[in-house]
Amino acid sequence: MTKRIPNLQVALDHSDLQGAIKAAVSVGQEVDIIEAGTVCLLQVGSELVEVLRNLFQIRLLWRTKCADAGGTVAKNNAVRGADWMTCICCATIPTMEAALKPSRLNVETGEIRLNFMAIGLLNKLS
Repeated sequence: MTKRIPNLQVALDHSDLQGAIKAAVSVGQEVDIIEAGTVCLLQVGSELVEVLRNLFQIRLLWRTKCADAGGTVAKNNAVRGADWMTCICCATIPTMEAALKPSRLNVETGEIRLNFMAIGLLNKLS
């Protein structure tokens, strides 16, 4: 049996684009996942995800904590090049279902998954 090695993830929660990019470049070759954190996305915008995608071929997590407009957020996520997004646990089931639909259709930017903060909600979606 092959032993599975855990992934190393770094979160970028900077308030400026240059600081986030500088931090990502300094560790980008050492980590498996780069997270564009909520604070950083609110401060610098989704351009951060696009810049990171152009710099790295590793997985990118867009921590949106989406509570509504799941389909729109997922499409924006895909266009910018993130591999994952998050829906907050208090999001409605229809919001989560809407967030899932665009991810299934997106084949150009890779696989997009939803990282739910309440695992029990996954059962309701299947």
